[in-house]
Amino acid sequence: MAILRYLDGGTWYQQQTISGTGTWSGAPVGYAGYLYSAGGASFQVRFPSQGTDGNAWTFQMIEPVNAAITKTYAELDVLGKACRVFLRGTPGAIVATATEVVAAINAASPQAIGVGRVQLGAGLVTNAVIPAALAPVSLTGGLDPNLAVSYSSPRFTAPLNANGGLFYFNQNRPWRILAVGGEVTANAKVTIQVVNVDKALLLTGDIGAVLSEQTLNVVPRHLTSPNYNYPLRPGQALKITTDNPAQGTMFVVAVSTGAMDNFVQG
Repeated sequence: MAILRYLDGGTWYQQQTISGTGTWSGAPVGYAGYLYSAGGASFQVRFPSQGTDGNAWTFQMIEPVNAAITKTYAELDVLGKACRVFLRGTPGAIVATATEVVAAINAASPQAIGVGRVQLGAGLVTNAVIPAALAPVSLTGGLDPNLAVSYSSPRFTAPLNANGGLFYFNQNRPWRILAVGGEVTANAKVTIQVVNVDKALLLTGDIGAVLSEQTLNVVPRHLTSPNYNYPLRPGQALKITTDNPAQGTMFVVAVSTGAMDNFVQG
């Protein structure tokens, strides 16, 4: 789905809506992905852009099949929309680790899809030897936005009871956060901060700058937004959290510095 990036070198706007028992935890919304966890090895695979297109992709890990040859490295191969990692080792004796699989995915060249290019991302959770091959599994969780209000205000509605709050721009150079706003349904302190993320949008390293902390306990519980004009470097995202469970809708307005910075074809 080719939206959410505009070719005017200007503003980017996105909303997220959380409902049910979901809350603002800094979780990404709308990305297709798969969390692998077995034998102490765990990592996350993520489609690079929001939208249902990512749900058509699969992920697989394949055991070495040639007993006469020891495969000395993990290797990614993409066939159509099937992402396959060939594991290091010999038949019946896999020695590839989760770290190697993540590195193989992230080192692969983007795959041409239509007029755009797609590169899956991966992030390590815990490292251990991959215990067994993995049959193809579908990426899930990709969501298209609701554009009923206007094309310039895409809104991602998380599934009922799911969390949200991470806003990412896939920027390849610094962008600037202009404004953050919204309304929550319960009394809460809202924290807006810059975080470092890997290619699977898992948090890495130290937490960055806190742009704002606001206690909202008077109805209507609206965020107030100064002109932040704060830079987001490549590999950084904006994280919104609340200290108490709360639902509602949040939005972020950002601006790119170049006309082609903000184009992504999903």
